[in-house]
Amino acid sequence: MLIKISKEIERKLYYISKKNNISKDVMIESIFNGFFKRYTEKHGEIPQLKHKKVTTISYQMFMIYKKIYFHYFGQEYSPDKKFLSRDMRAFKNIAEKISNLVLEKDKTVIIVETESVLLAWITFLGKIDDWWKQNAFTPQQINKNFDTIIHQIKNKSASTKQRRNNERKSKIDDFIEELGKEFAFDNA
Repeated sequence: MLIKISKEIERKLYYISKKNNISKDVMIESIFNGFFKRYTEKHGEIPQLKHKKVTTISYQMFMIYKKIYFHYFGQEYSPDKKFLSRDMRAFKNIAEKISNLVLEKDKTVIIVETESVLLAWITFLGKIDDWWKQNAFTPQQINKNFDTIIHQIKNKSASTKQRRNNERKSKIDDFIEELGKEFAFDNA
């Protein structure tokens, strides 16, 4: 705690501390303890400050990013203050972009909840292409290329669905062909 003391009081404290072999810090602490003791006797206990830990969506996204970064690269992501402020701005922009995507997709939604954005962020980071992970896995690059990455993820999932459908169709065709052979064999 920083306390500004007048020069007159400073001089008196110095004189008393030298005369009684007590440090000035101990004297100041004793004075304040006496003051607080008298105050609590008159007015009751002084309540403790409650620290509200309010975390923004940007900070929560940053913490998720750090965990996934560690998972991919095996090292802690720890930017300096300059890059941290840029990262937080990027996370804020990404959160807005995710919210806008949800609002565009579902017109009945009025407000996108934080949990939904965080879940979408986790899903996004899980589905991001390997090239992005290896070459441009920074918050600024993800923010800058967000639309491109989303487009790649959508195309990747669409091609995966098409491949699965083709596999199913070929399995069904094979099954029908086998049934046809068995049916032809039984009639012959």
